[in-house]
Amino acid sequence: MRPRWAAGALAALLVAVLIAMGGGDKDGESHAGSEGDVGALGGIVSDEAASPLSDALSAAEAGGYESDRTLVEEGEAVLEGYRSRGDCVLARAGYLDLTGRTWGCVTQGAGWVEICIVREAPDGGGCSVATWRMDSGDVGAP
Repeated sequence: MRPRWAAGALAALLVAVLIAMGGGDKDGESHAGSEGDVGALGGIVSDEAASPLSDALSAAEAGGYESDRTLVEEGEAVLEGYRSRGDCVLARAGYLDLTGRTWGCVTQGAGWVEICIVREAPDGGGCSVATWRMDSGDVGAP
């Protein structure tokens, strides 16, 4: 059974991550928010609703790296890394866009949740990986 805080934390963090990473302009250039930045929420979500998202994102431990692997290869490596840990379960995984250039997963362990987003480089040469991790201490009581 999942702790009560996990569902709310997952939802808030995933929405914030997807909105922050999904922004782009008509030229196809992506404008991802910086760590803990929810400025991309402006005009989409009210200030009142953005506050919990901002709190959740700023409480998360962010990380990331660039990879020369393809999106599929890197996604496989990410999942294998979680599987080999043995202390977590995969809650969700799949493509986050219609073009198949952004993939993500949500993993849950004892007292923690981690979201991983893998994005293919615009030129198709490699990808970037971003992770956000929260533990039960980062989230207030419901």
